[in-house]
Amino acid sequence: MLAPKQASELAIHLVIDLTKYNKTYTKATRSTPTPADKSTAMDLLKDGINNRNNANWSGNGVCRSFASCVRTVFESLKYHQQKYNYLQNTYCLNSEGQETHKAKRKAKNTVDLSEGGGHAWNTFLTVSDTQANAVIVDATWGKRDLKTNKIKGVDYTLTRMEEAVFDLSKKIDTKDEQFKEIFNFYLLKLEVPSLTGNHSSFEDQKEYYAARLLHIFYNRDVPSFIPEELVAQVGAEFEKIEALDKYELSSLLTFRNHQLNSIPNLSQFDKHFLVV
Repeated sequence: MLAPKQASELAIHLVIDLTKYNKTYTKATRSTPTPADKSTAMDLLKDGINNRNNANWSGNGVCRSFASCVRTVFESLKYHQQKYNYLQNTYCLNSEGQETHKAKRKAKNTVDLSEGGGHAWNTFLTVSDTQANAVIVDATWGKRDLKTNKIKGVDYTLTRMEEAVFDLSKKIDTKDEQFKEIFNFYLLKLEVPSLTGNHSSFEDQKEYYAARLLHIFYNRDVPSFIPEELVAQVGAEFEKIEALDKYELSSLLTFRNHQLNSIPNLSQFDKHFLVV
């Protein structure tokens, strides 16, 4: 019997070994689907088996193709387990969204995520009576290291869970213990951003997470436990943004006075960043 970790790793490793990104397929539309869009997951994997040693092979799909293959392989592994097995409560989901983080303003009090193309990946979810555990993986960006024979660049859990964390912050009282964990998450993302799919710079992502923090603060009581280091970093990142929305400035000014002293050049914010 396979454990959830074993089954998910086997599925994504198999797909990575039997797929190659076909750049010509990126121009496809709904009215002009690619050959991969017309093929089953098994067809794509068979194509990979037949061409894995072909240096001139152009590839067999794009991100949505690979995500579907990962799910198909996992479901097949799950189907062939014994009646009572470890995979009964584990599910493989197809996920999609935008990869590029942009904090530049096109409308007041908004963060623009429209730039960059759509992308697809997988989320493995294991549920129990008391909790749910999720791992986000991406077969498109995963590669096998020929020296170590290990797969790298697959786990995107921390990078892509931000949307769920942001939504959760709206539903939790600021005095709740879990609210501290949300701020710790954003502090970590400001310190160690993750370069996603080679589309976003580290600075783009830092600005994005700083903007998201201020959106969390907006119209809410700012908890007293917020570390001064976090406040300083948020202020420093916002100094780099072209235009600070007046509502976000208002949110920033709700911090405690002794915390505000740690934000560089705060007195100049209204002159340089306020959008009227």
